[in-house]
Amino acid sequence: MGDAEEFLVYCDEAGNTGGRYLDLDQPVFAVSGLIVPPGKRDSVVQLVEDVITRSLQPRQPRPAELKSKDLLKNARGARNLLQFLEELYELGVLPTYVVADKRYSVAAKLVETFFDPGYNPAASWLAVGDNIERPKVAAEFSGYPTPLLKAFADWYLTPSDGDVLLVLDGLITEAARRSDPRLLETLRQQRVDPSRMVEAELLEGLTPGGRSIGISINLPSFQAVVQMADRLLAERGRRGRVIHDETKTFEPALQHWYDMMANAPVATVRGFMSDGSAIRFGLRTLTGFSTSTYQEDPALGAADYVAGLVAAIGKMGLGKSYEGADYLIEARAQLVPMLLSDWAASIGSPDFNRKFFGPLEDVIAALDRVHARRTAARRSQ
Repeated sequence: MGDAEEFLVYCDEAGNTGGRYLDLDQPVFAVSGLIVPPGKRDSVVQLVEDVITRSLQPRQPRPAELKSKDLLKNARGARNLLQFLEELYELGVLPTYVVADKRYSVAAKLVETFFDPGYNPAASWLAVGDNIERPKVAAEFSGYPTPLLKAFADWYLTPSDGDVLLVLDGLITEAARRSDPRLLETLRQQRVDPSRMVEAELLEGLTPGGRSIGISINLPSFQAVVQMADRLLAERGRRGRVIHDETKTFEPALQHWYDMMANAPVATVRGFMSDGSAIRFGLRTLTGFSTSTYQEDPALGAADYVAGLVAAIGKMGLGKSYEGADYLIEARAQLVPMLLSDWAASIGSPDFNRKFFGPLEDVIAALDRVHARRTAARRSQ
């Protein structure tokens, strides 16, 4: 199957703050993966160009690029993004995405690190494959004070024996204050001898000069988007390749994981996860991963717009106000149902997921407005 027959999966992220992972102004991380059918790439570029044109004031110089974060500063930009999303659907492009609550993501990595029975026998009550109880524990830790989560996230970038004791001491004090004996005892036992755990963190995928390039708290979101695209293309018997927006801080981890998956035998493992779900290894349909810039491939602007919309909807659920909130509510009504069809995913506590989804009556009312608008447009043609 030649390149002309391949789907293109354009990816970008919003809310990536690098080493400042728990930036209070950016509490949500989002990754989009636009699955573009063969022959539709130029049309996607035109949609991006149309967004820029609609956003310009009279006699305003045309910018080289217009990012979603700039469009979301006013109602006009939010309306443009909503129109773009609807036109993207009409073009036959599937905008898959993952939205992640950063607090929960840090808490989940904390549980993965300190509650591993292989390095902390006191964690034997929480099996590695227990994807029912582990998310509950992560949700509990996500409610811990921000300084404690930030201390762990900072330590995780450059693990050391000495600093991990300070991190554990803070968590132990908070667990004691909350009178949670199971978490308290597990954390205390991890503190007794954390050296093997720290050593394992440092050795995992080690590269010359230090920490693994495959380490990133953001990485599960990218993994989920790529695996969704791979599954959706496999269901349709098609092939594709991934093009991600160039990012210096995140790119090594992306490339490391993709290479590992691309070289792994394709396999489906059942019986490991406690809820019975399968673990899939290898990539069945994706033929390559590369990075590019908007200047080299303007279609990446479309991925930025979807990621920006998803992140804004997540932040709106957490209380951030937007001048174009009504347009974001309509965009949410079109993006949220994808969570119900495995075309999107949310990484967060049940509370975050409810806030991202929004009140059901708002979703239904917004969908009614979308349907009425599309019906009127068809009748006018």
